[in-house]
Amino acid sequence: MTPKQIGAAVRKARGQRSIREVAGAAGLSRHQVTSIEGATTNYTIGSLLALAKVVGLNVEVTGNVSGYLRDAALEKARGK
Repeated sequence: MTPKQIGAAVRKARGQRSIREVAGAAGLSRHQVTSIEGATTNYTIGSLLALAKVVGLNVEVTGNVSGYLRDAALEKARGK
């Protein structure tokens, strides 16, 4: 998926919930959520996973991701 497609999927999954609500639940700033939805800036895997968890999207990370980065992203998504 492209960043724009990911952003559109997140926006659709957010539904009627406010950006402030999902940002707070994901531990992100409103700007981060807006940037992910609009595909306007780069974001971390951890931020995407945390946001996806809050809005109910399943995300599978594939490719060349180091164990440390993958583990840190998963911990953030789990709220640790």
